[in-house]
Amino acid sequence: MKIDISNGLSGIYLWLIFGITLSLFNCKILKIINKYIYIRYITLLLSIFFLFIILEPENSKKHILILFINSLIIFILFIILIKINKFFSLSIFLLILINQVLQVHIKYIINNNLNNKNADYYNNIRIIINKIIYIFIIIGFIFIIIEKGQKFNFLQFFQNNKC
Repeated sequence: MKIDISNGLSGIYLWLIFGITLSLFNCKILKIINKYIYIRYITLLLSIFFLFIILEPENSKKHILILFINSLIIFILFIILIKINKFFSLSIFLLILINQVLQVHIKYIINNNLNNKNADYYNNIRIIINKIIYIFIIIGFIFIIIEKGQKFNFLQFFQNNKC
């Protein structure tokens, strides 16, 4: 199962940028969303799921369960990403940005029938960047576990949303 994590994570960042419009919601809905972190998580997971469908037209050929599992993986990686050290977070954000620029350039090369060797080269770079993103997320998460030591708790990890 191939997951392009940079597309998923960049989609989430895009979604967050548009999150400013949340204030347009009904006050009762806003209170519920702001009061319960798990409601926010469910909203995020559903948003990721719909972003997969909207941003990647070829996903319409995949089984809905596969799309949901991919969404769940991106969701978990994103939750870890927003809680890890700022060095790792900013590095990952930069890698995602580079990865997306390369993806656009690859599509340009392919659509304009330019040198496919360049497209392959850039695609290989994207594969390496995706692996580095995974590694940074895992290392950042390991640092959190080491930092918390015996006090580390997965449930609290997901519940804690303090700065």
